[in-house]
Amino acid sequence: MNATTTESGGVTLSERRMKVCLEAAWEIDALARILPDQVPFIDGCHGAHHVARGIAGRLLRLSSLLMSGIGECGDDSDIEALERIVSFEKGQG
Repeated sequence: MNATTTESGGVTLSERRMKVCLEAAWEIDALARILPDQVPFIDGCHGAHHVARGIAGRLLRLSSLLMSGIGECGDDSDIEALERIVSFEKGQG
């Protein structure tokens, strides 16, 4: 892996690696935004559309978390907040 371990045990990413990770997160975000429109909202049967909306919402939340985690340098309390989102302690959305 092209990363450097810091004295505190953290890992720093090269600018190139960070950019490609952020690009992936942005693409996940874009795909999640269009997903619900790809499943028709049929009168009387909304199940599949609602499932697509739920998956899209979770993908948006995770891509946002990924962008925050990669793009910002915060303290441990910021990381703990991100961990609570991943583990559903702060809900799904």
